Amino acid sequence: MKNRSRNIIVLVTLAAILTFLIIRFGSQPEYSWVENYQATNKGPYGTSVIKELLEDYIPGEKLITLEDSIMQLADFESEQAANYLFIGASQYIDSLDADLLFDFVDEGNNAFLISRSLPEELSYYLYYYDCNEYQDWEDYDIWIDSLVQMNLNHQTFTQDSSTSYKYEYKGRIRNYDWQYIPNDFICDAEEGFVRLGTFDTDFTNFVRIPYGDGHFYLHTNPMAFSNISMLEKEHLSYVAAVFSHLHEGPIYWDEASKLSGYLPNPRANRSLSEKTPFDFILSQPALAWAWYLILFMTLCYLLFRTKRRQRIIPVLEKNQNTSLEFLQTMGNLYFLQNDHRKIALHKMRLFLAFIRERYYLSTQAIDSTFVQQLNLKSEIPAKDIDAILLLYKNIKSSSFVSEKILIDFHKKIEGFYKNCK
Repeated sequence: MKNRSRNIIVLVTLAAILTFLIIRFGSQPEYSWVENYQATNKGPYGTSVIKELLEDYIPGEKLITLEDSIMQLADFESEQAANYLFIGASQYIDSLDADLLFDFVDEGNNAFLISRSLPEELSYYLYYYDCNEYQDWEDYDIWIDSLVQMNLNHQTFTQDSSTSYKYEYKGRIRNYDWQYIPNDFICDAEEGFVRLGTFDTDFTNFVRIPYGDGHFYLHTNPMAFSNISMLEKEHLSYVAAVFSHLHEGPIYWDEASKLSGYLPNPRANRSLSEKTPFDFILSQPALAWAWYLILFMTLCYLLFRTKRRQRIIPVLEKNQNTSLEFLQTMGNLYFLQNDHRKIALHKMRLFLAFIRERYYLSTQAIDSTFVQQLNLKSEIPAKDIDAILLLYKNIKSSSFVSEKILIDFHKKIEGFYKNCK
């Protein structure tokens, strides 16, 4: 028992040390593939590179980061038209933030919303109705592919030129949800809507929408502005053409409204993602090591549990009722001894024990009081009780008891048993 407990303690200690060493000194990737577009994320799908490039993009103007809320826009004043810029998977703003942003654009400023999902607080006013008839705006549509060709209606881009974008995850090209604006919500030029860019020719991903004296610029593919996309020269040209629509004023970089993940598109008429929770566990090094450790510990547990933990239980024979044999043996013993007095005294002890258990009477003093109490409780005549006690005194004081006296004593006691209450 002690050896088994010691082995378990040693095993648990070694597993704890192994876990610590794996977490502390195990090989960790230099970057994360999480698609969060955080400015502090230097991984493939962060925005640290594009933010650094925009620091000095407009001469004489600084990039101002909104770290707490869009409401910080009210604290800044500029003599020139300014720019609001959001690059992220999804954006969270409330009604007050939306009102402030609309007022900001209405005063002649620009707002660039580069995200995979458009907040309802903004879409309600920008797409309250489509160009032909009323239709509820739900969100961007998606096109699933691993590679797309993005085009821009810009003077630096010809009709035949395009920029290739592919989705890469851990060095492998995979399918991706490329968002685009449904054609039902692309109005004619008379309405002020301008289609500035597409991908794969048919899917609009970059538009300009007028509002007051300013414009909203919507781009549905923030991946084009991620760190991994900035590694290729042609992508830099594409981003520069997109940002050529910026005013020559300050740029307000919105870091406060970014959500950690992408909100699913309700318009998408497609099957669920192929990724499962198990895929996510294996994609995270710490969770993957934890999963492998659990498997290892489970295997060790099963191996140790296969060993028998107690001795083999012997097969016991079925119990037999030997009461009759016992009685026969005891009867033969008394018969051979021929000691009638001993038998009579033993029967008297049993008789007194019966009285104590049934009537709760003390048998220490067997006198007239005892006879009277026993007569009241058992409803046996006092004379019969006196006869038993008198015969018992004679047997006790005699050195020899005949067989006839023993039988007579036995009958009197049996008569008490049968008639007592």
